Amino acid sequence: MATLDSHSMEAGESQKAFTSQLKKVYGFYTGGFIGFLHPLLAIAEQMGLSGLLAMCSWAPPCCSMPASAS
Repeated sequence: MATLDSHSMEAGESQKAFTSQLKKVYGFYTGGFIGFLHPLLAIAEQMGLSGLLAMCSWAPPCCSMPASAS
């Protein structure tokens, strides 16, 4: 019976270690993705991405550009 209890304790510790490592890896990839995406979007915006989105028919109303006065 003692071996069963020690085995379950090892499994619990192993699960905690796995979860801890998973959080580190998830945080690393999430931070890397945000760190990559932010400058990419900033460059795209400087190149005119906002205007391009406004011209698309699928753009939400918040992205539409006002009609120019003629």
